[in-house]
Amino acid sequence: MDTMILKRIDCGGIRQSEEELRYQLKRDGHPLAEDPGLIVKLAELERDGFLVTHMQFTLTERGIQAARSIPTQQGASACPAR
Repeated sequence: MDTMILKRIDCGGIRQSEEELRYQLKRDGHPLAEDPGLIVKLAELERDGFLVTHMQFTLTERGIQAARSIPTQQGASACPAR
């Protein structure tokens, strides 16, 4: 078990993004900070019952443009104007 990863997540509050975790680990000089293997390690920690993964999604500029070009269907809710 990687105790530094657990400690960093604990210090990050209730939820911490992968990006923030990598930043914190990089600051601490952890070898997984920029390694794709971090995802594997996090999956192992979840499997072993040490954390729960919450996925979040962010649209790219292309995704935003595509979403905003879709007409709102009758009865469907639309996002408030930004």
